[in-house]
Parts: sequence; structure tokens; C-alpha cells
Amino acid sequence: MRDKDGALTAAGRAKGELATPITANEDFYVVTKNAVADPIVDAAPWRLVIDGEVNRPVQVDYRTLRALPAVEITKTLECISNFTAGCGLTSFGCDLISTARWKGARLSDVLALAGGLKPSTVGLAFLSTDEFSAGLTPDVVDDPRR
Repeated sequence: MRDKDGALTAAGRAKGELATPITANEDFYVVTKNAVADPIVDAAPWRLVIDGEVNRPVQVDYRTLRALPAVEITKTLECISNFTAGCGLTSFGCDLISTARWKGARLSDVLALAGGLKPSTVGLAFLSTDEFSAGLTPDVVDDPRR
């Protein structure tokens, strides 16, 4: 959660109170690398660039992504800050964990738009509009829940 000034705060429950099975949107933990504000992305001109170790590099618009078959899964996310920060040293303690029902296209279906991964692929790299980056191993593509 964020306070009225946008600073990160602890979860929206009292210390020691059990969390609900599904975290309400307004109580979902928030972490950002952007000091002032997160970028606002206009879906109309936005494109997902899929390139590198794929068979056919493409740029995909939002409407095409939304047209892919959707799956829904329930997952719990926990911020790495819970493991790297001393719980008493931060305003949010070690409370950056939330559970939600997520709905969207499978990663394998998205990569199929680019003809799939080349056999030589050793890793997947993701770069967002605000230049946040993450990586995954290629075996996640075969997981039917992703």
C-alpha cells in the first residue's frame, strides 16, 4: 500500500492479523523503482517487442494480446525486499506479500506469435517501459499455467 504521499507502507491489516485468501486490490503490496511516479502507458500506440532468440521477431499490439486465449490462475507474489531488508528497518516491515487471481495469455501463446523460441535459447529477458528488468529460464514456457 501507499500512504497519501505515495510512500510505501505496510499491508492493509493490523500486525498479527491473518491475511484474506485473496488480497483486495487496494491492499496489494506495491513496489516501484520510480521515485516520482510510474509511467502511464497509452494502450493504443503501445507495442510488445518480441525479439532475440525467437524464430520471427514481431511487435504485438494490445488488442492482439487481448485476443489470445486467457487462463486464470491464483498465485502469491512476495517481494525480494522481504528477504534482503531487516524487517524492522523499513516502513513496510516484511509484509510485501499478496495473493491474487491473475488472468491473461499464456507465455507460450505470446511467444508463438514470434514463431516460438529457438532451441539455442538459454534465458528470457523482460524489459518494461520504465526499464525494470527480469529474467526467467526457458522452461517456464512449457508450464501450462504461465
